[in-house]
Amino acid sequence: MKADDLDAIAAQWIVRREKGEWSAETQSEFDRWLATPGNRIAYLRLTDVWNRAGRLKALSAQRRGRFFSFRGDTFKTAAKVAALFALAAAVGAGGYAWLSRTNDVRYATGIGEREIISLADGSRIELNTQTVLRLASVGGKRIAKLESGQAYFDIKHDPVHPFTVLTNGHKVTDIGTKFEIRTDTNKVQVTLFEGSAQFESDGPSATRQNAILVPGDVAVATAQSMRIVRKPAQKLIAELGWRHGVVIFDHTTLADAAAEFNRYNRKKLVVTDPKVAKLTIGGTFQTTNTQQLTQLARDIFGLTIEDRGTDIVISR
Repeated sequence: MKADDLDAIAAQWIVRREKGEWSAETQSEFDRWLATPGNRIAYLRLTDVWNRAGRLKALSAQRRGRFFSFRGDTFKTAAKVAALFALAAAVGAGGYAWLSRTNDVRYATGIGEREIISLADGSRIELNTQTVLRLASVGGKRIAKLESGQAYFDIKHDPVHPFTVLTNGHKVTDIGTKFEIRTDTNKVQVTLFEGSAQFESDGPSATRQNAILVPGDVAVATAQSMRIVRKPAQKLIAELGWRHGVVIFDHTTLADAAAEFNRYNRKKLVVTDPKVAKLTIGGTFQTTNTQQLTQLARDIFGLTIEDRGTDIVISR
């Protein structure tokens, strides 16, 4: 179901509750609908937006007015519904959490640094090198904004207080989850290790994408597209090598290996020859020990290693 259609149904439930159109049968129907993770997320998100805008109180005072009408399965909108959807669209995946910044806390790691954040609810967040993360609590929601870098999230699930991560035009909402997010200039990668999570892009309605991730899923998204691939457990473990201070390469090009090392070290590895850049390597390396990689390049491929002070050049 499209995100806009899901929002419409969630809005209908909010209106029915506020107008007092509720019975035991309605509650049972609502509970069945709410049991689907995507439905629950949409309902909680719109309820939060609506509460924050101060609209529910106004709606309650106008219950006798003809603001809403129902005909079969059609949900007809008027001024209040238009306001609800305008708010939901304006403060969607990329920004609704930052309507208030009163308790915004910033965490940052430098080159080669890692940090573990322990939250009061028992959740843990691990930050990798060169990572900036902001935490806030908004309307009962637990919000994180990953501005740059890479982080691992071990989240204690609470359906009443969902945990959402905003990053680079995308949103991840946990459903009892352990996951990793890496954000670069042009893309976001989400790896799901345990539980499930909803991953949404914050684009125009025509291009907006939404997926429920399960363990083994790796979602890679840009501003224009999203794709999901499956990875076996062994490769998932390799994804988290950085938590133990290592990087694990498997048929990785020398250029990509050098780029990965450069995330953790001030002295950069530079591969000058395009043919050398395409050579592939494998193995486990300490993130801050570039000598391991340069020694392998010299011993296995017979390459020349030149230390130029700020750079280490690898060439023929």
